[in-house]
Amino acid sequence: LIAGFVAAPNRGLLACFDAQRSPDLHLLFVLLFFLPCVVYLFAIKSVYELLLARAERSKSDGSMADDTRSFKSYTSLRTSLAWKRLICNIFLVSVTLYLPVGMYFVTDWYDYSKDLVVHTCRAVAQHVSVFCLCAFFGSMYFDFGDLEFIVVQG
Repeated sequence: LIAGFVAAPNRGLLACFDAQRSPDLHLLFVLLFFLPCVVYLFAIKSVYELLLARAERSKSDGSMADDTRSFKSYTSLRTSLAWKRLICNIFLVSVTLYLPVGMYFVTDWYDYSKDLVVHTCRAVAQHVSVFCLCAFFGSMYFDFGDLEFIVVQG
């Protein structure tokens, strides 16, 4: 959750400082946005994995109710987690291609015409990364249907 809070304002700041007029600040805010997003997405995915493991334990030991609602909730959790795993892995690959790999091949940060192919590949990876963020939050659709979170305190 903290990683999500850290990433959010940096998204606005990287939009304010564009790559043409202030490439150094833009790059700083890109790093401060995407790296916490990687942490946030994988942290949320791990919470879903824990919920699924708990649901599978309660299903196997018979403590899960045998009604239709419990079955739908379990199915929604499996579907949601499957999408989140796929999206997180694609996001990690695209961010890796966009930042460390893409940055390694850039020779001039101030003149994009010198590294046109590299910057084009980085732009594609950037757009895939942003699409993955939208898809990750879109996968929350599965959570609003039949999925029931049970919080145990104590």
